[in-house]
Amino acid sequence: MSQGRGLLALALLAATVACDAPARAQGGAPVAAADPPTPAPGGAPVTDPAPPPLTLPAGWASLPEVAEASHAAATRGAGDRPVRVRAWGDPGVGCFVAVVDLTGTRDEPLAAIGAELRATLDGMVDVEGWTYVEGPVAEVSATFARPPQRGALRGRMVAAPAGVPRATIAACFYNEREPARCRQACDAALASLEAPRISP
Repeated sequence: MSQGRGLLALALLAATVACDAPARAQGGAPVAAADPPTPAPGGAPVTDPAPPPLTLPAGWASLPEVAEASHAAATRGAGDRPVRVRAWGDPGVGCFVAVVDLTGTRDEPLAAIGAELRATLDGMVDVEGWTYVEGPVAEVSATFARPPQRGALRGRMVAAPAGVPRATIAACFYNEREPARCRQACDAALASLEAPRISP
């Protein structure tokens, strides 16, 4: 298994686990954000001033504690591989989204990234639907379940002029608190996901 895609899938899984804590905060209120953590080896800082690559539903806030747990999973043993993890959500309602940005290796086929991501996720969550669409901007999408959470993911992948692929994968998920409301919010957020930006 390619180390990069395995780490990407681990980050998405870690986000679903990390979201249990804010979702279970007293009264459903968000957990107070911690001070911004220092950059971890092999990746960008957990907190990031860059705008999110998707349109967040009203009331969703940055969740640095979720991003930190996910980032730790993604960068464990990754060396200098660039990884960025960000997370937002509304813990009071039980809705969350985590976004993982990953840079692949030179001349790596985009289809291979999608196939190995699916293979990794199959061993971690119940993948209930999967599509891969080839193109200048390749797309992957799926629905998944990890009780009590359910959700969907969308990934967009491009190859830079130098042949180095970049992927942005967003997983939006929710618990049993308000599933219908969260599912609608997740559908809209994932539909707005931007492709990775590359320099000419």
